[in-house]
Amino acid sequence: MAEEFVPQIDGKSFEDVAEDYLTDLIGRSLVMVAKKRSNGSVKVCHVHDLLLEYCKRKAEEENFFELIYKEDKHTLCDDLDDILESTYSLSPEELYTRHTQRRLCIYSQRESFLVKSRPSGPQLRSLLFFDINDKSLTKPYDISPICLGFRLLRVLDLGCINVGNSCTLKHFF
Repeated sequence: MAEEFVPQIDGKSFEDVAEDYLTDLIGRSLVMVAKKRSNGSVKVCHVHDLLLEYCKRKAEEENFFELIYKEDKHTLCDDLDDILESTYSLSPEELYTRHTQRRLCIYSQRESFLVKSRPSGPQLRSLLFFDINDKSLTKPYDISPICLGFRLLRVLDLGCINVGNSCTLKHFF
């Protein structure tokens, strides 16, 4: 909703329209409900593996988002720059200046996402971090370089990262 993918229809809220779309996908068996809330609404849903692969491939073709997946725990990638550089064989500066994606999703099993340089993404609207092992990082992480380097950022998902007291909301506005 933050990126305005869901249009406002017939005076309904964005959330109601999005829920209608989700209900339609569930009705067509394209999305499977995994958990429901106490009020009966969908809490967690899954997409079949084949549909997920198709969606990823289509998203890549349409330049909709980019997925970076670093699983090798023996690789010396302990920061975002190293992850991006080892994935694309570009220096961080080249990557950030050539990077035209509006959405970037990073999966890593590294214990930290320490950013040594000051990354920036002139086109980036969404930045999402996920831990492959589905655990939260315990060490506080300074996200101010992210806040300052991605001026057009509208969606920032740091679900697996402990931000501690490192950044106040003023960095986001």
